[in-house]
This record gives sequence, C-alpha cells and structure tokens, in this order.
Amino acid sequence: MQQLAILTEIRHYMSDAEKISNSDLLYLVQNSNLIDMLLKILQAPCDPQVRILKLEAGWILTNIAYGDDEVIESFFTPSFIEVFACILQSSKSDLVLLDQVMFFIGNISGTKKYI
Repeated sequence: MQQLAILTEIRHYMSDAEKISNSDLLYLVQNSNLIDMLLKILQAPCDPQVRILKLEAGWILTNIAYGDDEVIESFFTPSFIEVFACILQSSKSDLVLLDQVMFFIGNISGTKKYI
C-alpha cells in the first residue's frame, strides 16, 4: 500500500519538531494539497483497509496543529470543521481515530484564537 508508506513518511517528518518550523508548516499548508488529501482520507467510508490511513491522516493533522495561530488559521476552514464533526458524530468511528482527534483538539485549545 504505497499511500500508507507515503503518509507514514510524512507523519514521521512532521513529528520531528526540530526539522520543521512554523514558516515551513505554513508554506506546506498554503502551497500544497496535503490538507485536502488528508480530509479526503478522513471522509472515506469506514473500512478496515482505510483505518490505518485515517489514523495516519489524523496524526499528521495533529502534528501540523503544533504550529502557531497563523498555521492553524490557514487550514481551519468550514470544510475542515465539517469533516471533524462527522468523525466525532459517527457511531462507527474508530476509538483510536477519535483519540487522535482529541489530541488535535488539545493542540489547538492552547492557542489564543481558539480558546
């Protein structure tokens, strides 16, 4: 599964805070289709084949959420909120994915604009 390998590599890179700065995160969010790709994965129907892809996508978003207010603001759109609301409302949501979503919410809860 090549897509999984790519997502895992992105997550590993994003997990190393010393390698990536806020300006790098902002550039990535604003000048790539990464967020759109991750949201499409998170919107995919529940299926054992995509379960790990969804977890990786959520983990990448959690790592991006370590960015400053400008980074978070750049991807915190109505469609983004809609995807996360669907995950939280779904009775078929994976508990591990929900846990990752809660980490994401924790990361953005400390920012001044989202308290």
